[in-house]
Amino acid sequence: MLALNRKATINWEDYLGDVEDFFVEAGPDNWRKIFLPLIRGVVADQGKRWAAELGMEFDIENLFARDFFNKYAMKFAQDVSQTTKDIIAMIVDMGQQEGWAIPTMQGHLETAFHQMAFGDVTPEDLEWYTERMIPYRSELIARDQTLRSSNYGNHEIFSDWNISKREWLTTIDGRERPSHNEANGQVRGIDEPFDVGGSQMMFPGDDSLGAELEEIIQCRCSELPIVPD
Repeated sequence: MLALNRKATINWEDYLGDVEDFFVEAGPDNWRKIFLPLIRGVVADQGKRWAAELGMEFDIENLFARDFFNKYAMKFAQDVSQTTKDIIAMIVDMGQQEGWAIPTMQGHLETAFHQMAFGDVTPEDLEWYTERMIPYRSELIARDQTLRSSNYGNHEIFSDWNISKREWLTTIDGRERPSHNEANGQVRGIDEPFDVGGSQMMFPGDDSLGAELEEIIQCRCSELPIVPD
């Protein structure tokens, strides 16, 4: 009976463990290669903007040579890899419930990966996904990770320029979290964490000190350097 059942469809759950093992081992390195140019571009643009704003010199190569940048790029890739694991698990569950054949599963996985990496898949191509599942998460990944890398880069740039204090800036438009509204204007030393809703954060989007996820996801805040007159 088991053999007959497996002729009708693939037991995709049998393969999920192998897929998850791959993302634990090779996944972060692969995503790091894809997203590294994005992180470099974001940090470089922020550095040039602040250099022009504050009239300071900015050596981007020195910044990228630092250990912090390599560590952050790996953390960035690990976060994306974990999200990818979650998405694959949901797709596999869909395939198991609906009895997808191998070509169907392969096509849907390729579409999901391409959208996560490049973001250029048409809504029609993702219709199979959005009809069955929660709204697609690639925009959330891109928004959160890009803002986090931007704020991380800012913080290191300010440190490089010996900025002693900086200020938390919240986008106030009625959609901000109450805790982030309260944090607006909070001033801290360059090595002192902000207190946001009870979470300690070195910069908006920072999770290195164990900040609650609810204070990080879709955060639109930034930090500003305080420069003496």
